[in-house]
Amino acid sequence: MKKLSLFQKFDFSAWQTGKSFMVQSAKFNAKKGCVTLDVVIVEDKTNYGDSTISNIFEKFKKKQFW
Repeated sequence: MKKLSLFQKFDFSAWQTGKSFMVQSAKFNAKKGCVTLDVVIVEDKTNYGDSTISNIFEKFKKKQFW
């Protein structure tokens, strides 16, 4: 992802402002006791200081352990 260095302390609440997300898939892993979500950024209105920069359609994974 581009311009993550702008977020020295990663604060998801601040980072997600201006973005919309879509879960592409969800997988349960019984061995690890977690659910893995594949997430896509579908809207990005974040001001990165350069109008050519956007993270739209970038993907990331989120794991939730029980």
